[in-house]
This record gives sequence, C-alpha cells and structure tokens, in this order.
Amino acid sequence: MTTKKKVSMHVEQVVEPAVALDEALEGARRATGNASSSARPDPEVVAVAQRRQFSSSEKRRILALADACTEPGEIGALLRREGIYSSHLCTWRKQRDEEEVRGYHDALAWIHAEATRISVDEQAIKRLHAMTRGQIWDAGQYKEKDDDIIERFPDGSERVRFRTVSAAETATRMGEMVLDWRRCQDEGWVPPLIALAAFNLDFLCIHPFRDGNGRVSRLL
Repeated sequence: MTTKKKVSMHVEQVVEPAVALDEALEGARRATGNASSSARPDPEVVAVAQRRQFSSSEKRRILALADACTEPGEIGALLRREGIYSSHLCTWRKQRDEEEVRGYHDALAWIHAEATRISVDEQAIKRLHAMTRGQIWDAGQYKEKDDDIIERFPDGSERVRFRTVSAAETATRMGEMVLDWRRCQDEGWVPPLIALAAFNLDFLCIHPFRDGNGRVSRLL
C-alpha cells in the first residue's frame, strides 16, 4: 500500500465519525423541537405594547362624563367602558384645576386692564365664564339641563336645597337681568352697591352655567 492510499484511508476514517455525529445532533434537535441552525428565521414581528395616549379633547370628554355621574356604580362603569383607571381621573382633574386657576388669573387681568370699557352684558358674562373654565367643553355656554342644588346626607338620602331657573328659561332670564341692571344704572333706583348685590343674587338664582357660577359671580 502506497503512502497516498494510507493517507486517504486515514482521512475517511476521521470524516465518517464526524458526519455521523452531525446527523445524531440534528436528529436530537428534531426530537426536542429545536430548529436546525440552518432553518430560516421566523419573519413574524412580535408586537410591542404601547401605552395609550389621551388627547386634551378626550380628557375633557371623559371628565365631563365623570362629572355627570351621580348614581352608585356609574363611575366604575365609566372606567371600564373607557378602559382607564381612577388614577387617570385624579390626574386629569388636577390638571383641569390648574388650568382653571390660570384662567381665573387671566380673567382678573382682563378686568383690571379693561374695567372702564367692559360692559356688563351677556357677552361679557359668557367670556368671563369661558376664561375661568379653560378648555372645558361647555365653557362660555349656558346650561343645557336643569341643575338644582342637591344636598346629600351621610345616610344616602338627599333633598333639593335650592331650585334654580330651568335651562329652557335661562337665556330669557339672563337677558331680563342685564336689562334691569342697565335701567337701574340709568334711573338710579338704588345706590350702586345695593344694585350690585341684587344683581349678583339674581345671577346666582338663575345659575346660568352647568358649573363655575360662583367664580363668575365673584368676578362680576
């Protein structure tokens, strides 16, 4: 046997066990469900969960719904329907309060700067309300539903403490109130301070806005 044949036989003896080992490993991979290193990668992209973002209009809409909840369980139903937590409402209400404080400051600045030129009329009253209510959906708008002042007791009972002017009559009563104020100023029925107190009382009795009537009355 030549030297060349000896080398060839030696190489075959070495290669055959190596091939057998690879085949054994591949069989083990298939048995255990592991893909071969030569298998094609899975092209499917795994979705990454993203935190839901709420726009300002969405926050205002949900807060308005929460403010309208008066019966037990309504807030919980709202949270489930909107897919949010109570912590969302707490955070958004805090943001709204801060926004309203800024609006109140802006309204005071407007009064101090334009006091001699501001006319006490419905337009000015609505503007004051809009400024103090920030970006609330009904800012500067008269109420659309009756909103009597309800007193609730610890035992769950309640009573109507004060019945305001109905929503249907609000615009008419506000117009009459402004007209009476102008006539009072022109004709001098009573001293200005007494007239102002009566005007403020009439405003609160009408209760023209869904919320924020107290702020506007103080600004007036």
